[in-house]
Amino acid sequence: MSPSLFDKIYKAIYGKGVFIPAGKRNAAKALGIHPLVRLTAVFRNLAYGTSSDVQDENLQIGETSLNKAMDNFCILMIKEFGDEYLNRNPTADERKDLMQISKARGFPGCFASWDCKHFVWDNCPITLQGQHKGHHAGGKHTKILEAIADYSCYFWYINFGDPGSLNDINVLDKSSIVGSLMTGLLDLKVPPYTINNHERDWMYFLADGIYPDWAIFVKTIPTQAQQNRAETYFATQQEAVRKDIERAFGILVKKFHILARPLRKWNDDAIRNLLYTCCIIHNMCCKERMEQLGTRFLNPQEHEAFYDANNNQQDNHHAAINNQQEQRQRIFSRLEDGGLQEDHEDVHVNMTRRFLRCNKLHEFLTDKGRHVQLKRDLIKHLKQHNQQQHHHV
Repeated sequence: MSPSLFDKIYKAIYGKGVFIPAGKRNAAKALGIHPLVRLTAVFRNLAYGTSSDVQDENLQIGETSLNKAMDNFCILMIKEFGDEYLNRNPTADERKDLMQISKARGFPGCFASWDCKHFVWDNCPITLQGQHKGHHAGGKHTKILEAIADYSCYFWYINFGDPGSLNDINVLDKSSIVGSLMTGLLDLKVPPYTINNHERDWMYFLADGIYPDWAIFVKTIPTQAQQNRAETYFATQQEAVRKDIERAFGILVKKFHILARPLRKWNDDAIRNLLYTCCIIHNMCCKERMEQLGTRFLNPQEHEAFYDANNNQQDNHHAAINNQQEQRQRIFSRLEDGGLQEDHEDVHVNMTRRFLRCNKLHEFLTDKGRHVQLKRDLIKHLKQHNQQQHHHV
């Protein structure tokens, strides 16, 4: 963490909760703990994952005081920075940048990668051990983090707290991220883009093989199911790009060793606040790093000319032939606007409109046919991309 980011956090929480100026003296006529000392102890505990009484040696802060400061710090971080750095819809500029990066990497329209990670819960109560014991970590008690991360390892949406006995499908079934998709809090609509002469207007996610065959998921092809070099190349590229979420999980654990060690908290809310806080600080570091680089782009310029020329030729040549198929693939253009314009005086009418639009959106996004067609288009698209690169070389 840079000094500027540390100062930003310190200014935001100064004078709130337990981080109040040390103006009161105790019975020994000594001032109380300074907020800067509390914050330093909290960050050291997050970074090293040591027990709370270790900070008494050099910062002279007791175990009880540090635990109270830690809990209060997590609540303040979520309150002050949660809306900006966690579980929010990307802005128009961010959406445009993500689309250009995905286009340069060979996956036009890809938003981010979707996956889950288990965290061992050391102090899991006896009453909850049955549901938190699963196959992960040798049958230890765990809690699951479900997250969406882009190429810069920035966490856009997270869902934490499901017991470790669940697998990725069970987590997806009760996921708050899917709920955000259905309610529109996470908007997947983008300007139409073309893959293999088929036009679409929604973003999709890269996922591993356990996820269902939905239109919003692109999965790899198992080795035993690969039939030609094009499918092998697609699987290699998909697995390489999907490493974004694995990198994000790895950075999060390495940066905050309190997550690498078994969680010592007893309360569910305290654990959830702790992990949300770590993700918020991680996103703040990612955003600061991208701002210092001056751009969110990796290096799309070398691929931009090929994609623009290729797409323009395909659009002009196949516009009339594939018009009907393109309209079928454009999900959001087929949804009625009545579900969004809640200008009716009757609340029941507005509720009915939202329910109907939600059903239509669920039907479109979970269509297996669109999932298969999207994978076929990406296989052909990556094959052409690979051939074009070899031709330039």
